[in-house]
Amino acid sequence: MKAVIMAGGEGSRLRPLTCNKPKPMVPVAGRPILEHTLDLLKRHGITEVVLTLQFMPTAIMNYFGDGSEFGMRMRYVVENAPLGTAGSVRNAARFLDEPFIVVSGDALTDFDLGSLYRFHRERGAKATLGLTRVPNPVELGIVTTAEDGSIARFLEKPSWGEVFSDTVNTGVYVLDPDVLEMVPEGRPFDFSKDLFPAMLAARRPLFGCILYGYWCDIGNLAQYCQAQVDAMDGTVRLGIAGTRSGPGVWVGNGARISRESVVIPPVLIGEGTTVAAGAVVGPHCVTGRNCNIAGSASLRRAVLWDGVCVGEGAEVRGAVLCDRTQVRAGAKVFETAVIADETVVGENSVVGPGVKVWPCKIIGKAATVRESIVWGNVAAASQVKSTGLAGVPNVDVTPETVTRVCGALGGVASAGLAERGTAVVAADSRASAQMLKQAAACGLTSSGLDVVDLGLGMPPVVRFAVRLLGACCGAAVKRGASGDDSVIVELYDGRGANLSADWQRKLNHALARGDFRRAPADSVGRVTFYPSVVPDYLGSLALDVDAGAVRGRGLRVYSSHHPDAGDIVNMAGERFGLDIRQVGVGDAGDIEELVRADGASIGVAFGPTMEGISLVDESGRRIAGETLKVLLVRAILEMCPGSTAVVPADFTGVAEDLARRLGGRVLRSKTSIASLMGKMLDHSDRAGFSQFRAWFDGLYCLLKLIEWRARRALTFEELVNTTPTSGMVRRTVHCPWEEKGRVMRSLAARLPHDESDLVDGVRVRRQSDWTLIVPDEDEPAYHICTEAASMEVAEEIADSYARKVSELRDSPSEAP
Repeated sequence: MKAVIMAGGEGSRLRPLTCNKPKPMVPVAGRPILEHTLDLLKRHGITEVVLTLQFMPTAIMNYFGDGSEFGMRMRYVVENAPLGTAGSVRNAARFLDEPFIVVSGDALTDFDLGSLYRFHRERGAKATLGLTRVPNPVELGIVTTAEDGSIARFLEKPSWGEVFSDTVNTGVYVLDPDVLEMVPEGRPFDFSKDLFPAMLAARRPLFGCILYGYWCDIGNLAQYCQAQVDAMDGTVRLGIAGTRSGPGVWVGNGARISRESVVIPPVLIGEGTTVAAGAVVGPHCVTGRNCNIAGSASLRRAVLWDGVCVGEGAEVRGAVLCDRTQVRAGAKVFETAVIADETVVGENSVVGPGVKVWPCKIIGKAATVRESIVWGNVAAASQVKSTGLAGVPNVDVTPETVTRVCGALGGVASAGLAERGTAVVAADSRASAQMLKQAAACGLTSSGLDVVDLGLGMPPVVRFAVRLLGACCGAAVKRGASGDDSVIVELYDGRGANLSADWQRKLNHALARGDFRRAPADSVGRVTFYPSVVPDYLGSLALDVDAGAVRGRGLRVYSSHHPDAGDIVNMAGERFGLDIRQVGVGDAGDIEELVRADGASIGVAFGPTMEGISLVDESGRRIAGETLKVLLVRAILEMCPGSTAVVPADFTGVAEDLARRLGGRVLRSKTSIASLMGKMLDHSDRAGFSQFRAWFDGLYCLLKLIEWRARRALTFEELVNTTPTSGMVRRTVHCPWEEKGRVMRSLAARLPHDESDLVDGVRVRRQSDWTLIVPDEDEPAYHICTEAASMEVAEEIADSYARKVSELRDSPSEAP
């Protein structure tokens, strides 16, 4: 016996699930609905199948091929225009020479097809309809039959006032081939609306057979989600994509499930999927292939298609996440929501119940989505931020993204250059970072820039190389703040500084338009290597640091630094006469004890990217953060009399006190790192002291502070004790992107104009204290910085402004 599977449905009622695939290819229990239909036919000995296709036919043909992989012989008939259910089967008539079964490729069932076929033969029918009983027949075709099973009456999709039976047409038929002669060729013709009424009128043998078992039309999203639950509960007999590893638990090949995760049956963990420690999956969860469920993520009644990533602490409740969707850390997706292919749900965002998000959307960090998104994005943050690109390699930051961004960067950086420009790239030692560095080089060379590859390189070395080589831009792939798994692709301008707001705008506009420069084949840039960059970098330090002053002290330094920085730190120690004693990266907290116990001069802990440091003075006291930066300001003003110290807007007022005392001045920039870098580079450094490098190159900072200590003939303990301190308190208040502008406008309106400074955020000055309230340029947040005569007073003031920002954020109406 042969079968015809009607698989041409568009599935418009299932959108956005069916935006990028036909309805028969929508997965249930890890396999397309159509594959379950083929399994049902094969269980009944039917292996010769004709599929009628219309919407996205290649998706089905490419997946199933000739059917041999599935134990079937499959042929395809493609409609150029919709022909209706009967018309599509009539299109396949040349393959049908005996009674055949017709089934829908987008319904899920485990009916006994053999009993239907036997009933057809026994009754001598020309057409037999498979019938079943349902509680709500309104969206289906209802049927009544006589005692012998002959069709007496039917009505397609009645209203409740027209309902005369709970027996419905399932779309499963047995037909004799000559019935198709009643179907006209080349125009739409349906079984229920046209052919069966015509057969009834012509008194052709038309019968209905009640079938028992599971049947679901999957006509809407609620039915789709219920079908997943029914499959996992065993309500419908079908093959689940995986091996049963325990009661109610199926696991695909290559899946990795941490022993410290919690898996609650019934659940399917798809092929190649990773479930991290602390994650909770189940009950009634289905994951596709190659998904990534991070630590502390929680999934219940969730359906994940292929390549989905669920971030740290994210929650998914009764929702569907389609192919390659990303739900980032802390985000929440609630019941009956559907997130379509390649959509990104930002950190700490909330997608409300029933929301449907169409493909390729970006929901920004901390956004709240209560209505469906078909066009545009919600609070979509710029693709490139002040820090570049950040996230987990191959999840948040992919090679494709880096290549595209760096291609756009090359176009922006090389605009107006008379000759071919140069870019610099480097990365830390991780394989993932080196991979992304190669992607950056590909993008930059595609724009026509030559690329100098430093290989293994820390950001301070990359910034130095950009300036030394006269490059127009650079990219450093470095460790992120959230640990070894995270990465930041930091982008630099021609001065080695982070991209300014103007550069970011140009770059994001180029990416949005997609019209950035791509060089002709004969003008693509070349990649060269710079093996001597570290010696040259150390030589540049020697130009600014008085090696004699440093070497003459014979300092012993306990240093905690990442292995990637080991060669540079040790070579610097030899060059400047420092006795470097390395401490393990994880043992940085022990430096204080080592310094106190061993009589060492000082200790230093380098950040993982060598951009910042913390010191330990001779008494074993740690010097970090604001205190260290104040020491730097004092060092600049004392070593370069009459100079100008550049500091950010939220820096302590101690800077001005020091400048007045030492005969210098202070210049404040905006709070962003890019603005501070730009201001420092715009302001000419005094010979022998680069503020830019002192703030953003940890090794340079260490050497200049040691030089300053030597010139003053004081210990760091004495220098810290003679430097003024401040009472500064910082607070951060979450504020959704869509509310940030309103909150800022309300703050400015509430503050007296003679007390507020709106250059960067809102600054409120009073006699003995000041507060700066500034929106974060990259995050959905406000930062509050208060300085007062004491920490207690500063905390009280900062907390009061934090409450004010929160009140304005939560206010449903405009502030007065």
